[in-house]
Amino acid sequence: MKKPSLLAGTVVIGLLCAFASIALAAGTTAFSCNGTFSGGHYQGVVVPAGGTCTLSGATVSKSVQVAQNGYFEADSSKISGSVWGKQAQTVFINGGSVGGNISANRGAQLFAYNATVGGYIGSSWLTTEVEICGNTVAGTGIGVIGLHPGGPGNEILIGDPAAGCSGNTITNGSVAVAYNSTDVDFVMSGNTVRVGNLWVAHNVGTSEQLVQNNNGGNRLACSHNTGSPFTGSPNGHWASILGQCH
Repeated sequence: MKKPSLLAGTVVIGLLCAFASIALAAGTTAFSCNGTFSGGHYQGVVVPAGGTCTLSGATVSKSVQVAQNGYFEADSSKISGSVWGKQAQTVFINGGSVGGNISANRGAQLFAYNATVGGYIGSSWLTTEVEICGNTVAGTGIGVIGLHPGGPGNEILIGDPAAGCSGNTITNGSVAVAYNSTDVDFVMSGNTVRVGNLWVAHNVGTSEQLVQNNNGGNRLACSHNTGSPFTGSPNGHWASILGQCH
């Protein structure tokens, strides 16, 4: 079990340091978005506390910040910087591209569908659900840490082709999913991690946990997961497979 522990430290510390380093970089010219807007070009976007912002086919040359209890949705939009939700109700990226990172911290929901992401996709300490489907991620990878019950209905989908959630392609980084609690779904399926690792550990809850049909990559390691039940195979080719996914 020593090797999974080393992998855990490397991936989780790297991802959490990345979470802490996000900068809005929108400057004083950021657009305060509370409503639905089609098209348009914005330097940066700020969703105010409790606000609801939907952008469709928009271009944002810097970054997006979503404040406490805010809702942000970008449909087929181009965001050159990062999208950062801090205590936000929802961060939702549907198609298009994000040049930096997609991150949600201590809020409720993160949805990322069919986008091209230059950085990473990450959530930490959310209370409801995470769905990451059909994205191409070129940066650090994907990290989902600490989803905890804020009521019934907790789920994590990181690829679930059987449910219409396509797998993700991680071109350079790794995937870490750890210390989460789910009572509806926990599925990681159909993902391709080209050169990095996939680590799944210390996930609990009453839902079944499925880690299947993922291809790598360097190392697939699963440990200390207590799903009802946990199913860690079959998976595709990896340089090494350890623990519950062996």
